[in-house]
Parts: sequence; structure tokens; C-alpha cells
Amino acid sequence: MVEVRPYLVLGASDQRFLLERIDAALAAWREDWLPGNTPEFRREPVSQPQAERWLAADAGERRRVLLGCSSGWIAEVGALLTAQTPNAAAAAGVPELAAQVGEAVLKGLAVGIFRYCSGTAPAKPQWGEEAPPETWARPGAGAAIYRCELSPGLPLILALSPELVAASLRKTQGAAREPLVAAWRAIEPCAVIVEAVVGEAEVELGELSQLAAGDVIVLDRRLDDPLLLRLDIGDPVGQIHLGTAGEKKAVQVVGPA
Repeated sequence: MVEVRPYLVLGASDQRFLLERIDAALAAWREDWLPGNTPEFRREPVSQPQAERWLAADAGERRRVLLGCSSGWIAEVGALLTAQTPNAAAAAGVPELAAQVGEAVLKGLAVGIFRYCSGTAPAKPQWGEEAPPETWARPGAGAAIYRCELSPGLPLILALSPELVAASLRKTQGAAREPLVAAWRAIEPCAVIVEAVVGEAEVELGELSQLAAGDVIVLDRRLDDPLLLRLDIGDPVGQIHLGTAGEKKAVQVVGPA
């Protein structure tokens, strides 16, 4: 088989569906834990997440949520729920209580994101210093990383692993999977170009000539619109979708060119 790195390309509807799941989890968490006058989160994607502390929740198969924040964020939320300001809580000798409450609230968010995104519950969330891997931020990695602000100056980093993102997406009933080698021209030893409906982009799929008869590259996810797979010196080979299958970049042949 061709050795390829993980690669997940989301269509516009997939992105909307994922964000709806995340926003629903944030809204439910806000309603369950925070006062009614708490402002809504402001959310934006971030490519270089940084935080003082990280909370990791894992459900196996590399499905993972990482929440990053500062100690000040935990104290602020904890003090809010214990009806204290951070300074007043410290003066009253209960900063430990506020911190414990803040940590419990964040663990509740990690569990909620898992349930809303994948319908499963993770193992007990654990604190650590492990930030999202650099590979999560690479183009096509498939991870979802956002900076959320509950109040100015107190950002919360929310990161979903590529495997959790893939598990969160709407399951579609696509065409029956077909071997890529069924299109005989696709095994010629030359470059491959993926041509989208709205433009062109080159995607490294490896040398397709390394495929042997019977090898199959399949895809569990579909894009909104099929792409055209063609050789750089020939005609379109077929319609395909890009995505991941396990830890491999994958192609699903969905129809003739």
C-alpha cells in the first residue's frame, strides 16, 4: 500500500455540522454551570494554541479533547460560582475551594464536548502540561482548534483531535466502495492532480504505481462535492472524495469521470 500521512478534508457542511456540535456543547455547559447573565463565548480558530495548564480527556482510538487555560481562568470561574471575586475569595481564605470548583467546571466541559461530538464519554479527564501536537495544526491534519473567550483576557483553548473530529461528523450513505485500481490509468507512474469543482489543488497521494492488484484505498467520509481525479498528462480518471481511513490519507472512488 502507498504510505501516506493522515489527511482529512472537510466540506462546508461538515464544518458547519462540527461547529454546531461544539457550540451546542458550550451552550449546554454554560447553562448547567454558569450564572444566567454569563455572556456567550466568542470563538475563533487558532493555529498556535498556548496555555498555562492543559486538561486532557481521552476515549481511546486517539479520540481526544484538550482544554487549555491559565490559573487565572480557573480562579475566575471558580470564584464566580462560589459568589466571590478572586480577591475576596483569597481574603476569605477559600481560594482552594474556588480552584477546585473551577477545575470541576472545566472537566464538565471536556466530558460534554465528547458526548455532544461523538456520543461517547471519555475516561476521567487529567491535568497535565501536554499541548496539542504540532501535527494537529498542519493543513489537512483534520484537528479542530479554537480560542474561546468567556471574558476579555481569559481565553480558553479548545482542541479536538483529528480522530474525534472524524467521529463527530455526520455519517453519510455513500456509494459502494470500489478499488482505486479498478481505474487502470490510476496506476501509471506519474503525478496525480486533484481538481475540485471551484479550482485546482495538488495533493500528495504517493506514487500510485506502488499499488498492487487488489489493494484498496477507501474513505469513510465524503466531501460536499466529488473531486475529479486525473493524471497530469491525461483525462479524468474518476470522481473521488478525500478523507482519512484509520491513520492513512484515503481516496474513495464514487463514480466514473
